[in-house]
Amino acid sequence: MKTFNEFIPLAGILVKELSEQINMGNIGLKETEEKIVEFINQIGHLLLNNVVEGIKEPVMENHIIVDGKDAYYRNMQNLRFRNRFGLEIIRSRRAYSIKEQSKGYYPLDEKLGIFAAFLWLFCGFFVALH
Repeated sequence: MKTFNEFIPLAGILVKELSEQINMGNIGLKETEEKIVEFINQIGHLLLNNVVEGIKEPVMENHIIVDGKDAYYRNMQNLRFRNRFGLEIIRSRRAYSIKEQSKGYYPLDEKLGIFAAFLWLFCGFFVALH
């Protein structure tokens, strides 16, 4: 994946190449828009990935209470989801085991609203890939 500084000159190159391709009759407006959307999606993914990486874990304790039940730090697990830019984001986060339950608890997911977004899956939001 490219860095922010690498995208700036690429935008100018893309505009020049697309203009030339249209002038030569090789592509039309539809193909031009598709190329621009592809370019913007790469930038959007980079921005979102940097935002997610910059989020601090909301809980660092080894023992917490979740819905009135004891939960204990289990290990680090990857949060994986496909964003609306069509690419996958992977981020390590703390996982907790809730006593007397088989499900885990992930404070970072809650902070990011991942579960709420997963519920909106059929409305075009991103897809959680736990």
